[in-house]
Amino acid sequence: MNVFRAVHVKLIARDFLSLTVHNPPNYAPTFFRRGMQVWRVETVGVVVSKELTGDYLRFVVDDGTGCIHCILDIIDRSDLGLASEVETEIALREAATVELGKLVRV
Repeated sequence: MNVFRAVHVKLIARDFLSLTVHNPPNYAPTFFRRGMQVWRVETVGVVVSKELTGDYLRFVVDDGTGCIHCILDIIDRSDLGLASEVETEIALREAATVELGKLVRV
């Protein structure tokens, strides 16, 4: 058993950019860092670019070691049920907090 499977590790942009991708046929892509599979990633940085295009908010986070391009899906799916409505509300709330020069965690 991989003892690091449930460990939460924050990465810097340089680490994000060094992730390797494995694309097996008929499966979702998986990401690796130094041979360890990565499921969720998180970093903190300053928003240096922001663009609202249709149903997506695109922004760039700079943590001092590099820039990470982020996309937040803000499509209104409230017609698909309560769970989708809650997801839409959360995405819109998060999108409202993204401002140029602001420190964010993604």
